[in-house]
Amino acid sequence: MIAFLSAVTLAISATLGVAVPGEVTADGAFTWMVPFHDWSARDSNCLMDNYWGSIYAPGPENMIPPSCRDNPVLLGNECELLSQCARAVPIIAAGLHDVRFHPGGLWCCGSLYDERGLYYTLAVIGYYYAVYGELPKLTGIHLHVYDFGAGIDQSQLRKWRMLADIFGWQLAISEYACVGGTQAESAACLPLLTSTLDEVLQPMAMFV
Repeated sequence: MIAFLSAVTLAISATLGVAVPGEVTADGAFTWMVPFHDWSARDSNCLMDNYWGSIYAPGPENMIPPSCRDNPVLLGNECELLSQCARAVPIIAAGLHDVRFHPGGLWCCGSLYDERGLYYTLAVIGYYYAVYGELPKLTGIHLHVYDFGAGIDQSQLRKWRMLADIFGWQLAISEYACVGGTQAESAACLPLLTSTLDEVLQPMAMFV
């Protein structure tokens, strides 16, 4: 299995991949589910169907309350960055294992869509298998995608689509934005960003 994960890493690195069409409506339009999260798992919010609980980083201080048992849960927030969650791969893998039977579905790891985020996520998957002898029990992967004015690297997005397809997981965009420039420039960038994410990633959910 470790050899397989290594091969997956090389394959994703070497190819641009092909976006796999997702489910569309009868008129051919793609529709997103519109959930929300607030980097917590609040009892009051867990009663709402479109609320996704969030665990910024695993640990005793960030437990999933019983009221959120049927809500999807996002685990991790840019753990590959020192300026954010900054948790080592073994910690995230252990956190995934601790909540592996969460009924509402589990999503990892809140990584940036760039190379750092991709290889961090691959490292979590590989470490998890090495320690627990199986793949993480994930519903899907949630990503952060920011356009800093240079446009989005679609080939990098396709690597995430390929990773999800290989393991049978879904994709969700838990954070996205156009950053930099004037307010008008950011507003003009956003429709192109969302349409690109729709076309290339076919996410089942985008947060607002």
